[in-house]
Amino acid sequence: MREKDLKCGCGCGLDMDRRMKYKLQYLESLIHRKIRVTSGARCEKHNKAVGGVKTSSHLKGIAADISARTGPERFEIVKALIALGVSRFGIGKTFIHADIDPDKNNTVYPY
Repeated sequence: MREKDLKCGCGCGLDMDRRMKYKLQYLESLIHRKIRVTSGARCEKHNKAVGGVKTSSHLKGIAADISARTGPERFEIVKALIALGVSRFGIGKTFIHADIDPDKNNTVYPY
């Protein structure tokens, strides 16, 4: 995982919350390979530019979209995230959204 991918994509410097960073680092240990974070922390301006919702957990720096192109890869990532205590997921065709937002219900939802 590249550190720069955890920060806001607009270059403003907003960084991911350390708790989420640790979960992503441990995720790599559990699946024995590097992950690619396609979206980490987002400022309001960048969130709007990428079509994020106003209540996105990316705005708090506690969400990450993780590249996962195949069904087995998505399953492996979700299984490892559950082991790490992550209980909010979005499952897309090419990525897994994971967040640790305490203000939202724990759920799995499709993208």
